[in-house]
Amino acid sequence: MWLLALSAALLAVWTPVPTQAQPRPAVLTLVAGDGNLWALPEGAPPRLVRRDVARGTTVTALAWHPSRPALLVVRQVWRGEGVAREPYDTLLSLDLAAGDEQALYPDVGPQARITQPGFGPDGAWSYAQVAC
Repeated sequence: MWLLALSAALLAVWTPVPTQAQPRPAVLTLVAGDGNLWALPEGAPPRLVRRDVARGTTVTALAWHPSRPALLVVRQVWRGEGVAREPYDTLLSLDLAAGDEQALYPDVGPQARITQPGFGPDGAWSYAQVAC
């Protein structure tokens, strides 16, 4: 299974907001080579969170919202052929509960990259680094 294919896998840590007084442990997540988002809870089998998060691209970075099932996702697609192939990044907001997806910063490239997406501590704002 390509579940742990490092060339196309992305690791992130999601700590869901506890509904009880006892804190819940962090859960390792990854986007596998097939584009599916998986949770890898400690001591339990892998769990499919959402199919085809990548949508035919490569997910290069992701960040979990601190209090709800939502993600910031950076998708990378290559355009052109041969030596003219160049990468383009798109930063998206993905609401896992509703299934909604919104492009926040589309088609960045080919010289610039989008990296290190994240949410503010309370989840009220989001950010990502765009650099050449």
